[in-house]
Amino acid sequence: MFVRNYLRPLLDQIPAEDADYRARVLVAIAPALYKVHPASCLEMLDTLSRDYCDMAIRDTIRFNLHGRVPSDPKGTSVDTQNTVSYDVLVDVINLLERVGTDWMVGVVAEEIADLLDSAGNKNSLNNPQREVIARRIEEIAETNLPVKGQIEHPGWQIITLAQAYRIRRAKNEEWESLIERANALTNVADQAFVLHNIGLCLPNSMRAERATLFQRAQETVAEIPSITDKIDRYVGFAEDMEDVDIARCRTLLTKACEVLPKHLDKFSEEYHHLVDVAFRVDDAFASALIDRLDDDEAKKAAQAQLQLLKVRREVFDQVTSSKAVQKIGPKDMSKVGWMLARALGSGRISTVHPSDIRDYLDAAAAQPLRRAYSTMVWYIENAVNRFSLTEHATVFLRPMFDASVVGAQLAGQVAGKALTRLKGIKDRAAELSLGHARIITPGSREEAVGIISGWLEKNGGDFVKIVDEYFGPSELEWLQIIRSAIPKTSITIMTARQNQPRLNPGEELEQRYIAEWKKRFDQKPQKTMMAIIGGERTGKCPIHDRWILTSSAGLRLGTSFNSLGTGKDSEISEFSPEESEDRLAQVDQYLNGDKLEFKGELLRLSTFRLII
Repeated sequence: MFVRNYLRPLLDQIPAEDADYRARVLVAIAPALYKVHPASCLEMLDTLSRDYCDMAIRDTIRFNLHGRVPSDPKGTSVDTQNTVSYDVLVDVINLLERVGTDWMVGVVAEEIADLLDSAGNKNSLNNPQREVIARRIEEIAETNLPVKGQIEHPGWQIITLAQAYRIRRAKNEEWESLIERANALTNVADQAFVLHNIGLCLPNSMRAERATLFQRAQETVAEIPSITDKIDRYVGFAEDMEDVDIARCRTLLTKACEVLPKHLDKFSEEYHHLVDVAFRVDDAFASALIDRLDDDEAKKAAQAQLQLLKVRREVFDQVTSSKAVQKIGPKDMSKVGWMLARALGSGRISTVHPSDIRDYLDAAAAQPLRRAYSTMVWYIENAVNRFSLTEHATVFLRPMFDASVVGAQLAGQVAGKALTRLKGIKDRAAELSLGHARIITPGSREEAVGIISGWLEKNGGDFVKIVDEYFGPSELEWLQIIRSAIPKTSITIMTARQNQPRLNPGEELEQRYIAEWKKRFDQKPQKTMMAIIGGERTGKCPIHDRWILTSSAGLRLGTSFNSLGTGKDSEISEFSPEESEDRLAQVDQYLNGDKLEFKGELLRLSTFRLII
């Protein structure tokens, strides 16, 4: 009824010319549409681009397997507590046949294998049914992988086959043949990743072969030329070894730490991941690794991350105590809330009675919504997990649902008024003064630079953050422009991985930027951090607009810094204070590692400071 009376009518109201927005909405509601009417849902998904369609199918599969909607917080481990039926798995396999993204196929195959290996599903399928599911996955791997137009090597095909072999308990000679195919991969990063994943799938009867594969994968990582890929493999493999081989886990983390201080000058996602995994092994071990870091700024940030993890552990251990809430600082409220929600979703912490954690609601209520939201998510999800299948559901869950509906209606009314005002502002855009918006014509680059410099002098503060997916070494002149306007500010530039220059063998991106700076300028650059971000497969930046942001204001550029005033007409416009705050929060969620996915694709972030 909800889908028929609310979702579909609202979806139909989105104008056809706003195709991208409609596509994003359709991706978000696909699991609900599929649940009610699979055939019509798939027809609508077929009208989307390949990426959007795959994202929607991936979210629908996740909902079928785990009961999770796309907005649910995801933990570091897959939820294998729920039982799964043969009919559901057949439906999931039918959906998987439609997926055209290689890593998604491999990840879904792994989730199915993990579910079938869990205690709750050991006997949910008989041997013939397991054989059918495994053979279907093998057919998809052999027929659909590698995907044309993507990286056409058989890495994900081999990994998907390994998961199928794991499900149907393949014979040793089949595993040996698969290992030979993995050893034939020429790219060392891919080879290490594939060998490691095969090792995780091998049966206990092949313990010796498993140890050999893990050792071979570890040795191969040392040969990877890309520092980012090397660190990603070391820490990722270590995370997989936590419950398999703790000694190897420690070794891998130590090797990752040995690489980090030599090549990364700023605490980033790599440091977060390293500290997280090391802390789960042993907090003393994590402290020892942090002490090995050479850079004082990185060490300080790593210690702050370690302290947050200790607070999380204390909160987890004493979650019903009012003292636990007092340990959470206002700035950490959002992070701890998401930690609690993810841990609950992955079964790492148990549910508690809602009345025992009401102090968290009081603490969250005193914070802005962006900080309080995650704690609210955990509180509600805790109640749903605890009472949804009990006679107390009406008492506890219905009032929460009613309150959520009222809150959503209120937010909708506020958003509607804001949208009306926004439309009015757009209608009056032509009447704005030059201080708020300006059309930049071809040949007026100097004028554009003057406008931006004047704006920076007026609105600059302790920092300037630039977002431009096309920013590269040739745009370093903008650092000098900023220096002239605000000499003592710090600068952060967020740009896309896919648009960075092609490097020579053995060359690092940081070296390319430094070389370009030395070639063009005699001064040392002021404090500048480069943040290179993009999807693991595509390298695309999650933010496509061009922004200049300070602590109190923001500018929107209608084109890239490189094209401003040289190509076609473009616009420079000023954000309102509320818009500036919102844009800054969007940027920070990626820079701080709070958001790790975009359009269903994992994001990779690497940073370095421009130090001469």
